[in-house]
Amino acid sequence: MKFQIWAPLALLVLLASCNQQKLQPSGLNGLSKQLSFEKVFDCVDTLSFPPSAVIGEVSKMVACHNSRYVLADNVSRKFYFFNADGKADWQFGRYGEGEGEFSDISDFSFSKDGYLFILDAILKRVTVLKDTAIVRTFAFNLGTSIWAEDTSHIYVYDASVVNDMENIFHYDWNGNLIGKFGRPSKATLLTRIPVSKGSVILDEKKLYTLSATDYEIKRYEQTGEYVKSFAHLPDFYVSVSEIFKDSPSREKLQKLTVSYPMLLANISGIKTIIVQVTHSGKGYLHLYDLEGKFIWGVKMPDSTYCVGANDGFIYLLREEQSEKESPKVLIYAASQNRRL
Repeated sequence: MKFQIWAPLALLVLLASCNQQKLQPSGLNGLSKQLSFEKVFDCVDTLSFPPSAVIGEVSKMVACHNSRYVLADNVSRKFYFFNADGKADWQFGRYGEGEGEFSDISDFSFSKDGYLFILDAILKRVTVLKDTAIVRTFAFNLGTSIWAEDTSHIYVYDASVVNDMENIFHYDWNGNLIGKFGRPSKATLLTRIPVSKGSVILDEKKLYTLSATDYEIKRYEQTGEYVKSFAHLPDFYVSVSEIFKDSPSREKLQKLTVSYPMLLANISGIKTIIVQVTHSGKGYLHLYDLEGKFIWGVKMPDSTYCVGANDGFIYLLREEQSEKESPKVLIYAASQNRRL
């Protein structure tokens, strides 16, 4: 099975400020010197899918209320809800355009007041659930990522490859557009890697966007004022002019992708932005603090993909090892013996 959760987004999160960090990935050799996943995290739980589940493209997983988890699969257009015992006890969604149906589960977000906001970029519709009931839907214009802080602060992110702009749209509970803000983006390097969707997260009234066009993270005030950008190409990447004329450099670029979504988690008491990176078929997690400082990187176990993170926990999807074995979600917590 091929899981397509590694949407190539941005070479943005490998910060220029990392150059002074001891564990900063320095060149191709630096990637192999990062910490082993098992030395940093301990597996504390496992979630199993029902035998009938068709899992093809896991887009995201989050912890919700009442010790439950929700995971979305974008092949079946279905959500799986897991109880505290790690068993999937409720499913929701299917392919289509009617109520409770989706053409594309582009992103979803749980608000602090317990609502699940699901964004369908093809239907241009947000579906809102409370517990197991649809309570409302509303239409939007553009966007591929959503963050719902509460029912009054719903943010939809869009990165345009047409006019090189990123936009954050602020909606209210009724789907009314409250405001819009964003920044120009640099020219998209279409010849380097495919352009994909970006990501948006909110923490302590600070919005962070993972740009799909200019490969950097931008930070805004919740009111829309631009604060700063961080992240640049890693040192084993080359200048834009070299990309177009130097085939070996272009091949080197195409071996590295940055995942969607950008994740926010409290790991060992430190709020971190987590970005997963693949290079030459190997997966890594890079952790940064909210000021853009590189903390450290870890190599993930083979045949796993990071599908989510919440306070204190990281969720890895492990591919099936045989045709008879279903994929599993492994839940990891930061090791008690290691601090960031």
